[in-house]
Amino acid sequence: MNKEKKNNLTLKIFALIMAIVMWSYVMSEENPSITDEIKNIEVTLTNVATLERQNLVVLEPSKPTVNVRVSGKRNDLNKITRKDITARVDLSGYQEGNRKVPVYIDVPEGIKVVDYSPREILFKFDSLVRKEMPITVETVGELAKDHTLLEPVIKPQSIYIEGPKTWVDSVARVVALVDVTDRADDISVTVPIKIVDNEGNDVRGVSKDQNAVDVFIPINQLKTVPISIQTEGQLPDNYEILDISAEPSSIQIRGRKEIIRGIDSIRTKSIDINSLIENNTVSVELELPEGVA
Repeated sequence: MNKEKKNNLTLKIFALIMAIVMWSYVMSEENPSITDEIKNIEVTLTNVATLERQNLVVLEPSKPTVNVRVSGKRNDLNKITRKDITARVDLSGYQEGNRKVPVYIDVPEGIKVVDYSPREILFKFDSLVRKEMPITVETVGELAKDHTLLEPVIKPQSIYIEGPKTWVDSVARVVALVDVTDRADDISVTVPIKIVDNEGNDVRGVSKDQNAVDVFIPINQLKTVPISIQTEGQLPDNYEILDISAEPSSIQIRGRKEIIRGIDSIRTKSIDINSLIENNTVSVELELPEGVA
């Protein structure tokens, strides 16, 4: 009887083991272990504040990503998304220049990392610099006929720009652009300023301490008037003036509109008429009224 009981117990244990084996087999067939690759996972930059304390910034890459290959039960893998996998780099302890930084991957419980790429990311660290730059006024368009621009007055005359050294060094000019189309009177405007490179393209990633400036541009009127020759003295009795002329016979003057309007000619300084007996060509200065050039 004891032998029968012992055999019966052995059969029960064997049956239990077989049941467990069969259950494991069935479960593995219904929820097998699989692998999958999740691409373009954004990499989180940690300890950025450490860089800032060193006066450094990340120049590139701007948005690094990695591809991660994971394994786990099919049911578990079907539940995870790209947001459930964390890729990060620690930016503390690096200096200016190109540096390879290792990538660390964190996955949910029950998921294993098989592989990921890249394992290191090449970062370019650049120093943060501040630089004073003069402001240049550039004009577009054509003035009204017979008018010309004088030297512009800018307030302020310069600004400070700030950013990664590589980008700041690419700045060629700080430009205030003024439209002068058909203008005949003085121009007083507030215009935005642009930061441009040698080819006139906007430089991005560089900040400025001011976005607009005040520009005043005086405008003078142009006018062409004849030259009036002034003489002094008296010729001897046997001499007379047959003809006297200036070369050129006219001159273009410029000045404020209210001054130019009343000028019909420009006089020469007085010429001693007797000096023309031996030399019939002389150079003489012009008497320009005040405010006329």
